[in-house]
Amino acid sequence: MNKELMLNPFFKKCLKLVHILSIAGTLGSLLAILALLLIKLNPGTGTDVFTLDYTILKIFMNVVTVCSFVLIGTSLIYELFTEWGILKYHWILMKWLIVMMLFAVTWVGLGPSLSGMTSLSDAGFNSTTMKNEYALFEQKALVFVCIELFLMLAAGALSIFKPWGKRQEKRRINKGKLVLWLIPILLVTLSMPIAQSINLNKIRQTTISDTQLSGLDNGTYYGEANVGNYVYKVRVEVADHKIVKIESIDPRKSPYATYAEGVFSKIIRDQNANTDAITGATTTSKAYMQAVENALSGKKPSGGD
Repeated sequence: MNKELMLNPFFKKCLKLVHILSIAGTLGSLLAILALLLIKLNPGTGTDVFTLDYTILKIFMNVVTVCSFVLIGTSLIYELFTEWGILKYHWILMKWLIVMMLFAVTWVGLGPSLSGMTSLSDAGFNSTTMKNEYALFEQKALVFVCIELFLMLAAGALSIFKPWGKRQEKRRINKGKLVLWLIPILLVTLSMPIAQSINLNKIRQTTISDTQLSGLDNGTYYGEANVGNYVYKVRVEVADHKIVKIESIDPRKSPYATYAEGVFSKIIRDQNANTDAITGATTTSKAYMQAVENALSGKKPSGGD
């Protein structure tokens, strides 16, 4: 094995410490999310639903997400640059399969469920449909958290007991070439979500002006906002210098767009397009706020789409 590609004992211990801390962070945050979800099932707690949902979402975004990436990164480095090797043992291959399953459950299952819950509770339960959707998200979140905890325990058991022994390698892997292939793949994989996050953050920071209703005539106003790859259109009804109704025109086929429509009730409540965005659907609700702002920027009702 190429000694130049091996970690020295000090860096190996440091990497192992970071790896253990990331495991503890992931496991602890999942247990915290499970505890908070169970608290919500007890109607006698008297805790505000949105406050609990917002806390759960923050734990997921700030701890589970970060620790998961650190966990995958440290695992990859540890197995590439130590004597274990990434493909030398059956139990390591099985552990990577579990890690990929964890990643899939996190991003395809748990994340969307928690975002959906928070968005609906922030918008307010204005219909039976919303309440039913919320209950379904809540059930899914519980199931996905339990699955993740089970997978975490399974991965831990593999690391401790190391079953099945060593694989028979028909061909020796050139670590140098493998690293050269992995580095650009990892850079591209990481750059895409980072670029998307920067772009979304710009949208979220868009300034929405306070709505001046005193000079508006009664009627229906139409506005739109070109955000990202979609044009968000709204219809706003004004009566007696008050916003009385807002509707989305040709809404985007996305659950987040549906959740974001909850911002309409906030705009009507505050009589201002400059209101609080819907948590969990911040970008899309910001787009709707901008569309309402544009609709009411004129002095006369619009003529239509």
